[in-house]
Amino acid sequence: MMENSNQSAIMNEIKVFEMQKDCLNNIRQKLFNQCENFDPDMEEFKEIIDKFKAKIAEAKESVSDYEKDIDTKDTSDIDRPLANIMLSERSKLIAQLMQMAQTRMSRLKQETGILREQYRELSIEMINSKVTSVRYDFIALIKYLEVLIQIDVLKSSKLYTMFKEFFIKDIYQIVPLLADLLKYTFDHIGWPQTNVALRPEISKNLTDYQLLFVSTFRSLLELESGRFSKRLQIDSETFQSEIFTSINEERIIYHPFDILFEPFVKRFDHHFMDSGSKLNDLEHPEWYLCTLEQWITLNESFLRDLVDQTLILFFDSDNGKFATVELISCFVKLIEQKLRQDLPRMEDNDHIFGRTIDELIIFSKQLNLIVPDLYENHPKLSPLFDIFSDTQNYKRFLNIERNRINECIENILDSETSWNSVYEHDLAFENEFIICEAADGFAALINRQIERSKHIPLDKLRNEYLHLIINMIDDFRLRLSQKIHDLQEKWPFSEKFFGILNTFDFIHSMSMDLASKQMLPQSDLDRVNEMFIHMIDEISNRVINLIVSDFINHLSLYKQLKWHGMSLQGDQPIEVTNEAITLFNDISTKIHLIQKNISKNLFNRLIYEIAGRLQEAFFENFIMELQFNKDGIKQLRYDFEHAFKAIFIIYSDHNIVFTFSTISDCLVVFDLNPQTYHIIQARHKVDSEKEFRLYLQTLGIYSLKPSTVLALIDRRVGFN
Repeated sequence: MMENSNQSAIMNEIKVFEMQKDCLNNIRQKLFNQCENFDPDMEEFKEIIDKFKAKIAEAKESVSDYEKDIDTKDTSDIDRPLANIMLSERSKLIAQLMQMAQTRMSRLKQETGILREQYRELSIEMINSKVTSVRYDFIALIKYLEVLIQIDVLKSSKLYTMFKEFFIKDIYQIVPLLADLLKYTFDHIGWPQTNVALRPEISKNLTDYQLLFVSTFRSLLELESGRFSKRLQIDSETFQSEIFTSINEERIIYHPFDILFEPFVKRFDHHFMDSGSKLNDLEHPEWYLCTLEQWITLNESFLRDLVDQTLILFFDSDNGKFATVELISCFVKLIEQKLRQDLPRMEDNDHIFGRTIDELIIFSKQLNLIVPDLYENHPKLSPLFDIFSDTQNYKRFLNIERNRINECIENILDSETSWNSVYEHDLAFENEFIICEAADGFAALINRQIERSKHIPLDKLRNEYLHLIINMIDDFRLRLSQKIHDLQEKWPFSEKFFGILNTFDFIHSMSMDLASKQMLPQSDLDRVNEMFIHMIDEISNRVINLIVSDFINHLSLYKQLKWHGMSLQGDQPIEVTNEAITLFNDISTKIHLIQKNISKNLFNRLIYEIAGRLQEAFFENFIMELQFNKDGIKQLRYDFEHAFKAIFIIYSDHNIVFTFSTISDCLVVFDLNPQTYHIIQARHKVDSEKEFRLYLQTLGIYSLKPSTVLALIDRRVGFN
């Protein structure tokens, strides 16, 4: 009875699995129908596969549950038919896939054979049709293989082995054909253009040939990389790892960009690498670099409009692959090849080596104009990257640069017209600087060297070059300092003297601007700027000292007036004394000459310093040495307001009057009445210094020391 019961249970289980078998057959038939009418763009294809996999998993789970419920000792042979059922269903599906794959493979080989033997006799429309058919068969086979990968077919299985052999041996037989077809389109689409004067002939069926170009170029890219359009919904990462990456060393690869750029490579080798070519001239590196630049610009629009669109359409937009960049990469390799040939020949010729680097820098700059931010994204595409990777080459370059810079500076400073003004400020406008030839030439040299530094490819090397520029600026400062010290001049100063001062001011301003924009290392540049300020102050003091010295000498005539016994006519208006006119006209003449000959930026600062120093001289050498009666004080105030201060207000803004606070306070003291004088003297004896200063401020006296106020009271005639 127990045996009959077990057999009945087993039969029920078999019926359950027969029902599942029918369901699986239905799924398999749907999958077969979908695969037979395969369209790479149909989303249902993936859904069918997912359902099939789900049913397989469900059946496997049922078998597992069944095995747990049956006593394996008594029924060890009973579960095998159930497992065989499942394996049989899977095998049948795989057999169906194999049959479909073989059909696709046969048709692909047939179409490939026709194209290989007859494409030059076929119409362009027929070629496009057959290339499209070949590609769709190829994509279908990829889809079938992806199914095998998804349902975990063993890599040792016959079907997987068949696919692998196909991708290694058979499918890659179409690669040389695609390469030939791609080259076939070149003459019909005007690729490449190598001479601006000779435009290639273009076929009347341009659109059809462009379509063939795009199809073959795209297919070669797919066969090279294993990357496909997202529209095809192929798991590229899985596919790449299982097929393209794993068999990379065994398969035939034709890089489409290599084919595309092959005409350039052949021309370059013929013209610039062949020892018998007249263009292979060591002394003229610009010949091959200008040619490469011309090839880029002539073909840039073709690459952008046709090749880039193919890349963007069929590959990720963030892939970073652009045709012009690929062309530049190809040309940089040609340059490196050329330099490996040329560098040993210029080992003892710094002139040719330096000229070659100059031309490479120019070429680098042009590339960055063609493709903005090229080196930020692709630093190794700099034409200088390879040559400067050799530290000996870079050290040699720096030495050449130093010698060249020294020669430039010597020429700038030793020219007979070095100190002639190139740009002069106009008093009516806001031109801040007076720039002489020396300043203009050196500023141009700085800018040129900074521009050159941008094309040094490695950060470490670029920093070395930037320090070379800083040392250049400091060396120029030292040479200017020597020039100004060699000038033993007195008033009036020469054009050269003012030219050197203006050059200090202009280059310092330029250096500060470079530091603020972080175009040069700031810590080192700050040290140089401090030295510039020191020299500007030294030269400015030299000018001011001569003005003050002359002022003190001329002050003697003004001092001869009877300030202590001056008598003014009550009915006559006060006028500026002739002595004051003479004294301050001389000052005005000097200030005017300075204003004409130095930059506005420098003059605006210098005028305040002159005013302050003249006030000190006037206070110490005039006010504190003489005595003044009431009328003398009136005349002094009038001369001060209408001569002394008036001159500086003309040449500066009104705020300059605050510079004369010392003289103004002296006049306030002189105008106090005798009673206030007594109070001042009394409070000075009893007040603290702070209290006394506060009291003086109530009288309008802010800048004078208490002792000075008391001394001025003694200068007042008639008080004692």
